[in-house]
Amino acid sequence: MVKKYLIGVVVLIFSLKSVSLWAYYPEDINRLMETRRCVKCNLIKADLSEQQLPGAVLKEAMLNGASLRWINLENANLEGAVLENADISWGKLKGAEMSHAFLKKATLKLANLEGVNLEGAYLEQADLSWANLREASLKSANLKNSNLRSANLEESNLGRANLENADLSDANLNGAGIQEVYLTGAILDGATWIDGKKCLKGSIGRCILSQ
Repeated sequence: MVKKYLIGVVVLIFSLKSVSLWAYYPEDINRLMETRRCVKCNLIKADLSEQQLPGAVLKEAMLNGASLRWINLENANLEGAVLENADISWGKLKGAEMSHAFLKKATLKLANLEGVNLEGAYLEQADLSWANLREASLKSANLKNSNLRSANLEESNLGRANLENADLSDANLNGAGIQEVYLTGAILDGATWIDGKKCLKGSIGRCILSQ
């Protein structure tokens, strides 16, 4: 009887832990709404669409698969946060701190990321099409296979960034810092290069300018 009881307790604990890995904690949602501070909290798959949270502190928070469409996180601290598969399209994140954030396969389409610090961030396969990344820091960021079609990267810092196989078609790179940037396989058709000139069709891995 005791053995069966102990086995039942172990199974219950394991089940609760499994749930915590795949769902947000309601108390963390409440804490965020009340204090705008939720460090290392569990917000996995939470729906925070259209929430007004400027200046919020979400350092190292778990936001995997969260819905953050139209959210206002201007000047927020998301350093080291995990946002894999999160939907942040149309989000307002101007001036946010997002260094070393994990954004694999995240959707940031049409998001305002002006002046955002994404240094060392992991953005592989992320959708940043039409996003505003003007004056953003993407130094040493991993943007491999990302979608940056028509993105505004004017005066951004792309030093040592990995843009292997990224789609930069029609993107604006005027004035961007590209020291030691990795562009192997990157599509630059129609992109505005750092000198303001247009890249010709067939610009793969480098910008081909007209003579």
